[in-house]
Amino acid sequence: MRMKQLLMAALMATTFVVVPAFGQEGQPRQAASRQGAPDHQNMTPQFRLLDFKGGTLAKFIDTLREVAGDQQVVNIIVPEKAKALPVPELQLREIDLYTALRAAEPVGPVLHDGTYYEWSAGRLAGEGAPVYVIELRSFSAGHPAFKGEQTPPEVQKHTAVHTITELTTGTGAMSADDVLSAIQAALAIEGADDETKIRYHEETGLIFARVTPDQGSVIELTLSNLQRSMRAREQGSRRSQIQQVLDMTNTKTTEELITRVNYADEMRHRVLDLQRTIAQLKDQIIKLQAELDRRRDDEPGEGGD
Repeated sequence: MRMKQLLMAALMATTFVVVPAFGQEGQPRQAASRQGAPDHQNMTPQFRLLDFKGGTLAKFIDTLREVAGDQQVVNIIVPEKAKALPVPELQLREIDLYTALRAAEPVGPVLHDGTYYEWSAGRLAGEGAPVYVIELRSFSAGHPAFKGEQTPPEVQKHTAVHTITELTTGTGAMSADDVLSAIQAALAIEGADDETKIRYHEETGLIFARVTPDQGSVIELTLSNLQRSMRAREQGSRRSQIQQVLDMTNTKTTEELITRVNYADEMRHRVLDLQRTIAQLKDQIIKLQAELDRRRDDEPGEGGD
């Protein structure tokens, strides 16, 4: 029975089809989340090529939606005053939507209608597709940020929500403590302060974070890499099961194993056909024997008339 289970596991593993990450040029990749559950990492549009010739922030966002296409959700909340701010020419490859927005952020204050502006992209992640928020800051030319007398205006914090249920369940699962420890280590390097808050709700598997956009990005990257690590462990476990089957069957590769299984299945069908033929021959022999016995009984004996 165990041999049969291991063979089935090997066949399932070798017939698994990997879907390419990217589709046609400029199209986002599409991936289904495991077991039908929402996966905000896979719901994030990713672009092979983003070629923006320059223009306003509104035009840049329109370009993102155009390249993403109708099959992907692009949720971007932008203040009305920010729509007219300039975005330089950009040509980016192999990026996701959040990276594209961060790349378009101004490197310094931008003058527009007599006021200086800065904007940055934040990300709100929950159970569905992520929502990106353009946070706009304005200040006059006399602000200390221009004179170097003190640091620029404080970056506003926002609340981000993440689920870690996929990381803490299933094959290769991690403990919630390990996930939180990784997040806290990443935030410590990013420069978390007393106002940075992380709370974990064990009953729902949700993490609530009060962080800056940069800190939120670090959390996203941490969770994404933890998912990669978990998938690698799952694949390692499957490879271990396959190796057990290879060792038990004295085969070197899964292709050789499949060939042997197919050959064995073909031999089994041949044996079944032979068994049916033998059964038919036995029936014919029995009938012939009965006919011979009947004829022998009908023949007159040696001492008869």
